[in-house]
Amino acid sequence: MGMKNLANYHLWVGDKSRTTLENISEEEFMQSLGSTLGSTKDKVVHICSALLRCFSLLKIDLDFFDLNVQGGFYHLVDKLSKYELIELWKRLDNQLVHEIQHNLEGTVAVPRHDGESFCMMKNDFYLQYIVHTVYHRGQLNYCFKTLDKPRIEGDYLDYFDELDTSVDENNQVHPS
Repeated sequence: MGMKNLANYHLWVGDKSRTTLENISEEEFMQSLGSTLGSTKDKVVHICSALLRCFSLLKIDLDFFDLNVQGGFYHLVDKLSKYELIELWKRLDNQLVHEIQHNLEGTVAVPRHDGESFCMMKNDFYLQYIVHTVYHRGQLNYCFKTLDKPRIEGDYLDYFDELDTSVDENNQVHPS
């Protein structure tokens, strides 16, 4: 149940980030926060682009985004408005949770920089995207702090504390 709980946590903490993003102005969203941080928008564009790459490598058709884009997703995603980016991120997170809940079996071929590829188990592949997003959500927290906005309290323990959970005999988590 660890991956499924982690997927639900991923959606929960992503929603917290998106709520904070909804409450910042377009100007704050676009504002450069220095050469190290870039802008808040840069972080969201990167998160969405990475998740789109995940689904393209899995050859999963998304009814809300054309994955047959030549030249990468970043430039296409970078053209979206703040609202469109927030919506895309939420849809991608929901898709990731769906895939983890229903599509953990098998492997995925991951291209190397030299043109070759290597094989990964799908559960490890999904974990890459959850961990990658955790890293960039941490960067978002620095952006929020710089903009004098509330930081996300998004530890995995916070998720379970908020759920005030119980676990059944199949190790599935249920809110009390």
